[in-house]
This record gives sequence, structure tokens and C-alpha cells, in this order.
Amino acid sequence: MLSPKLIAAIITIGMVLSAASSADMYKWVDGEGHVHYGDKPPRGAENEALHSPPPVDRDEAARRRERLEKMEKEMDVRMEDRRAKAAAKEVEKLEQASVRERCLALRRELETFNFGIPVYRNEQGRLRHSWCNDHYQGKRFYLDNDEWSREIAQLREDIGTHCGDPDDPKARRLARAQFAKPARCGGELSPVIRSK
Repeated sequence: MLSPKLIAAIITIGMVLSAASSADMYKWVDGEGHVHYGDKPPRGAENEALHSPPPVDRDEAARRRERLEKMEKEMDVRMEDRRAKAAAKEVEKLEQASVRERCLALRRELETFNFGIPVYRNEQGRLRHSWCNDHYQGKRFYLDNDEWSREIAQLREDIGTHCGDPDDPKARRLARAQFAKPARCGGELSPVIRSK
């Protein structure tokens, strides 16, 4: 498929050539049977006049060129619009994936609390769980019952706000399966109860 710019160039070249060849052309056959073309046939040679095409309407050519340029601009706008929509869809997909991952992390945390695994804050204040494969060596600050309840309430509120029903059975099963994988010790879930 020819681009609009190439079509405009062809039209322009055609206009120039037709203007240059406005004189009549002749066709004749020489004594050896070869066909010749030219603007002046030899004397005495039988010839045929080839009339030049009608003159080019310059206004019509300019209108066609304008239409082609307009079509090209519209095509560029449509292509840019498609690219922008595709980029927006990609950003939306990434955002949705990020929200899903965040929701899964919140639900895993809630299921860990529901399982009753001891929770403590490390020296940097980050919550950690006492699994059998927990290798944290620093000082531990275990949550008391009030802190435990506040953490669960906050998790349920965050899940309800951003992810839907905190008690959704399907989402809970998925979260439970996710949090259970790294916590298996000796083939079964086994929290390590550590003294405070």
C-alpha cells in the first residue's frame, strides 16, 4: 500500500512531466522496421501524431494534495490514539496486578493471625511471625492481646476497603495456601511457640 506522501509525490511528478511534454509527439517506423518516438519525425517518414494528455488542472491537483495531507494527519492521529489506548490498558493491567498482589498479601497476613501463630515486632518495628523457619536473631517484642486485636481489626478494614469481603471463602483458601507454603516444617504446618 502506497503512503499518502508517496501518492502526492507521484501526482506532483506527473504534473511536471505532463507540463513539460505539452508538445505533440510522433511515432514512426524506420526502413528496418524499428519503432521510434520523437517530437519531430524525419521527412518523408510515415508517422502517427500522439497527442499529449490534456493540461493538468493545477487547482484540482492542489485540492488532491490537501486531501492526501489531511488523510495522512488523520491517520497519524488515529495511530497515536491507538498507541495511547494500548499504553493505558497496559498501565491498568499492571495496577490491577499490583492491587491483586497487595490484597493477597493482606489476606495472607490475616490468615496467619487467624491461625494463631505468635507475632512479634523486630527491632525495626516490623511485624514478624514465629514460624519454625524464622531465623531472626534480634530482639523480639511480642504482641499482647490488645495489639493482636488491633492488628486483626486493621487488616480486616484494609481488606474490606481495597479487596472486598475479608471473609470470602475462596479468597481465604487461596491466602491460606499461600501463607502455608513457606511455613511447612517437617511436612506440616507447625508454628513455634516462643516464650516472651
